[in-house]
Amino acid sequence: MVFQQSRSQAEKTLDQGFIWLTRIFALGVAAILIWIAFQVGMNAFPAIKQYGLGFLLASGWNPVKNEYGAFPMIYGTLVSSALALLLAVPLGGEQLLEKMGNITVSLKGPR
Repeated sequence: MVFQQSRSQAEKTLDQGFIWLTRIFALGVAAILIWIAFQVGMNAFPAIKQYGLGFLLASGWNPVKNEYGAFPMIYGTLVSSALALLLAVPLGGEQLLEKMGNITVSLKGPR
């Protein structure tokens, strides 16, 4: 049977302070992400109003005729990301198995 030693009040206070500091930083990151999304949306609104959401699926790009479409760029991004994943996932998995060895992890906790 394993007995844990009781921790001092200073350690408990330090742990609680760290937990709250971590929560504050997490909320700060979430607030920054929301602010970025808001700014992007507000700055994109005039273009969406002028060209509509069909801009995302249109494939032409002709500034002379004022015709724009983002589909080729979106498609290229998705294809290059998929190719990168096809290369990175097997190599990363191989590295993980090599570094970790035969470590077994129990998720059930102490018995």
